[in-house]
Amino acid sequence: MLKQSENRPDPLSGEAASSDRSDLLPAAAIHDAVPSQTPVVDHSRILDSVGRAVIVTDALGSINYVNRFAEQPFGWSAAEMMGQNALELTVPKSGWGAAGAIMTRLQAGESWNGEIDLQHRTGRLFPALVTNSPLHDASGILTGVIGITTDLTEQKQAEERYRESEEMLQSVFDASRDGIVVEGDGVIVYINQAYLRQVGYAREELIGGDISRLVDPETAEKLMEYGRRRVRGEAAPSMYELTFKKKNGELVDVELSVSVSTVNTKKYVTTSVREISERKKSDSALRESEWEHREIAGHLESERARLTEAQALAKVGTWELDLIANKLSWSDENYKMFGMERDEFHGTFEAFLSCVHPDDREFVTTAYNKSLLDKSPYSIEHRLLMRDGQIKIVHESNGLLHAEPEEDCRCAYRHGDAGNERYGTDRGTPPD
Repeated sequence: MLKQSENRPDPLSGEAASSDRSDLLPAAAIHDAVPSQTPVVDHSRILDSVGRAVIVTDALGSINYVNRFAEQPFGWSAAEMMGQNALELTVPKSGWGAAGAIMTRLQAGESWNGEIDLQHRTGRLFPALVTNSPLHDASGILTGVIGITTDLTEQKQAEERYRESEEMLQSVFDASRDGIVVEGDGVIVYINQAYLRQVGYAREELIGGDISRLVDPETAEKLMEYGRRRVRGEAAPSMYELTFKKKNGELVDVELSVSVSTVNTKKYVTTSVREISERKKSDSALRESEWEHREIAGHLESERARLTEAQALAKVGTWELDLIANKLSWSDENYKMFGMERDEFHGTFEAFLSCVHPDDREFVTTAYNKSLLDKSPYSIEHRLLMRDGQIKIVHESNGLLHAEPEEDCRCAYRHGDAGNERYGTDRGTPPD
């Protein structure tokens, strides 16, 4: 048991008090504050049921009643607290001045309610909500104080966790490149920085309002109806595009992605806003480019059809040889002239040479090699040995196409019917 201080601080002034104060009643006088037949201590059952710490002191601050709920926050048993000075036992020295001011109000007959830091027996401070009420005798003299204390430690910790959570959520939202808007009961309750940059408004200009100021009236009503549907649990689009009008009047294309969440039975609509003006410009440019490509492709196809028709009328075929890849490409008329289908020709110079009459192959090869060596075109006539053994005379000319000034890249050739398709009497063996 702690010994009661003989010269404890005066609860009224915070200063040391002598034991011969005639203006303060002894501890027993607290009973005079209520009818004699129902002393305060007889109300212990009531005070033990309030669920909060209750301490009753005499006018000098000496504790003469403690309920069971006072033991946990202060760390003392009720027996240890009885007879001790409440100020010394429960209030840190740094708070004695404020306690003296509170006692002045109590002496004047006023109650006091507020948050202060109190002290556990280990010296640890804890936040508390305290209500102090004065007790007077029949003549109005202060006989004691009844104090009700609520430990706010868990509440403060919860508030701190909530604050930290809010700050973390805010930092996450503000790190998003997309705008985020949260609406509750049809009004904006949260906006992140990205959204403010998108629309050019200050936060205080939008909180508590709705997004109708950013769109035309018709679109605003449509969005509000979507929101009402979501709150009612009805179907509504979750993603759509529209145009916002920024504070400076500039129009910006945005894509909205909307979801609904419920917090403590209340529904909130969260909208993610992505600016798509640049994307739409790119899409438009791409569509225009695709249209131009289709137009060019269509034009080339028309030109190709006309060229094919002209070659058929003139009985002229063209082909091109890639010297690096040794890949030979023929026009449609060339296949007709050589009497072959596309899948029958292997597309190489050697495959072409196999179609030339055996007696003319050396002549054609020499002309071809000389053309490459001299980098000059040639114009010759030679025979083709057809699959059915017939011999066809064709006129062949070429030109060189260069990728670089010093590098021959491709040869372009033209075959033309020699005019009367002279057939030799020696048919020979058709090429493979």
